[in-house]
Amino acid sequence: MRRAIVWSSAPWVARLDAALVHDRGRPRMHTVRSIVALMLIAAMEARGELLLTNAANVATRLNSYQAARLGIHPLARISKQQVSRTLTEIMRATTATVNAITGEVTDPVAQMNLSVLLTQMVEGMIPASIPPSRVQAIDSTDLESWAERHSPPGSKPDTTNDALPEQAAPNGSKNRVWPGFPLTGADGRKQHTLDPEAREGYRSGKNGAPKGTFIGWDNHLLVDVTETPGEPRPLLIRGVAVVPAGSCKGTAGIAAIDAALSSGVPVDHVFADRGYTYLLAENWAYKLADRGITSTLDLHTNQRGVAPGPKSGTIWVDGGLFTNALPERLRRLPGYPLNQPADEAAELAKMYDERLLYALLPQGAPDLARRKQRYRGPARRSVLRCPNSPESMRLRADRHPTTSCTPGVACGCATTVVAGPGDHFRERQELLWGTTAWRKRYGGRNKVETANSLLKTHKARIARGSVRVLGLFKNAFLFGIIIATVNIAALMSGYDYDIGSPPPVLSVTVTIDEDPPPPVEPSTQHVGDTG
Repeated sequence: MRRAIVWSSAPWVARLDAALVHDRGRPRMHTVRSIVALMLIAAMEARGELLLTNAANVATRLNSYQAARLGIHPLARISKQQVSRTLTEIMRATTATVNAITGEVTDPVAQMNLSVLLTQMVEGMIPASIPPSRVQAIDSTDLESWAERHSPPGSKPDTTNDALPEQAAPNGSKNRVWPGFPLTGADGRKQHTLDPEAREGYRSGKNGAPKGTFIGWDNHLLVDVTETPGEPRPLLIRGVAVVPAGSCKGTAGIAAIDAALSSGVPVDHVFADRGYTYLLAENWAYKLADRGITSTLDLHTNQRGVAPGPKSGTIWVDGGLFTNALPERLRRLPGYPLNQPADEAAELAKMYDERLLYALLPQGAPDLARRKQRYRGPARRSVLRCPNSPESMRLRADRHPTTSCTPGVACGCATTVVAGPGDHFRERQELLWGTTAWRKRYGGRNKVETANSLLKTHKARIARGSVRVLGLFKNAFLFGIIIATVNIAALMSGYDYDIGSPPPVLSVTVTIDEDPPPPVEPSTQHVGDTG
């Protein structure tokens, strides 16, 4: 009860109340705050299920004192229909509506971007004494629609053209097929159910099962990741975006990032998987750069390989820039298969680490505004000897390898080069892909995987039927409340902080520096770099 009172006292609730509660006419028996508080209580009790009937039933168990604290009139009898009507009023108050007959557009009285609203619902109750991390991990998970599929099984989701290539088991739905399905939705995509906005997309397989398809929504989450490797950082969700399944992950991911930024989360680095980083640069990488955000990313097989570099004597390999002195045996290394034994992965990482001797590493911070990065060759960093660099040949031969470069023939060992926006910008990152340092840093993305498991298993049990409404806004709003309960539980388990009974003084070890910490130790990627 206390948690619901605190959570529903947030500014976003007050704004909705101010827009929907009028001075004229008979006073309302309840407010927006009353209804959303009942929803939160119902979600906390059911652990991942939020039915409008259950929210109404909570009101019947309140005594007069509790009802008064939630702003419910003593004579009020809140029904499922009233809860549903309030949810509809919130939707109409925050989003523009179009009359299906006349085409007239009605402007919202309290316009709020859906992703911003969801983020405020989920992140707004976190106290300022628990500051957000500058480093965030992003991922999406499936939220299946309650509406049944009525189109023939076996279809392929109509995702964006630049989406990650997927190999999924065909849909085996045995629901009755209705004539005319799939319909064509207002967005031009296939509509397989009676829900006009639910769409078909892919979801990951569980317990070794192949990927499959589902109909519903993609839920994109931003989760705190420690800024200092090895420092404990309890999980908290800082940004949310819910979109129809199969929508562009880049657009949805940026919506979650923008919502977090607008809520005061100082994001300047993200961990993203191939679902985002495989997209065209203009749909993800460029948008991150426009916001001054760098990333640590994984590469799809199609993004790996060898290509000419921006300057004679240089080559791109797996998104990293190298001198053409890189041995052939190190140019096409295998990837890391799923569930690879740790000892095998460590041995493979050592081979990727060997590439460091031949890499042109970033010199200084990237110029994100112009999407440029300066690189410096290994001979200039004094890590190897090259016949084309007399200065490097003065290094001790017993401590520094000597390349097989031909004197007078261009190589990239001692060069300095600036890579522009057209030079593999999508694949570029500070740490070389596959190296031990990259694997250690990219492991921080597991935080968002943990958040998904909290939503699906440990703190909540989100599944088909968890909410039973139609339309993007209503589904997103109810799922947002469920996600808020997970953050409330995460605050208690990770920080010993109960929003209903906050401690007088909260001491948290997490600190936010003015400048991001150096990403790697000098003993890994910058060995021998003398400036």
